[in-house]
Amino acid sequence: MLSTIVLGQNCKTMNLKKLSTILLGMVTFGGAVMAQGPPQSKTIHLNAMMQMTAEGQSSYRLTLIPAADEHYKGTIYDALENLKVEGRYVQRNGLYIEDGHFKYFFPNGQIESEGEYQAGVKVGHWKRFDFQGKQKQDRYYPPSSASARRQSMNIDISTDN
Repeated sequence: MLSTIVLGQNCKTMNLKKLSTILLGMVTFGGAVMAQGPPQSKTIHLNAMMQMTAEGQSSYRLTLIPAADEHYKGTIYDALENLKVEGRYVQRNGLYIEDGHFKYFFPNGQIESEGEYQAGVKVGHWKRFDFQGKQKQDRYYPPSSASARRQSMNIDISTDN
């Protein structure tokens, strides 16, 4: 089959060697890429206070999918598989902490609140809504007080994993 690609015996032998080298490279490279596979998601079980717990004692399930720049896309579901939270997490000292845009949801699917986290604490303006989706008064969390709040909550943001 490959011999029909080229004309002449010398060209055929040379081109078959090149083609087999290229194919071998493609198979080797493709195998290495497939061995890595897509980024793996992680599941963390949480109790009613949103703290890590054993699977059999959990009220919530946090699913983390690796995203760009060391972040994870996180979604939290309750025991009935209702979406509770969507947001971005970062891993620090073996823990996953909130870092980026977040949305919290009521059991009926309406947004409860949304805003930004910075290394585990809320910062800036957070939009809030009632159970029917009507906007309530925003809350403001000054970024200047984030370090003090982080310290009071014992959140260590050093980069040692």
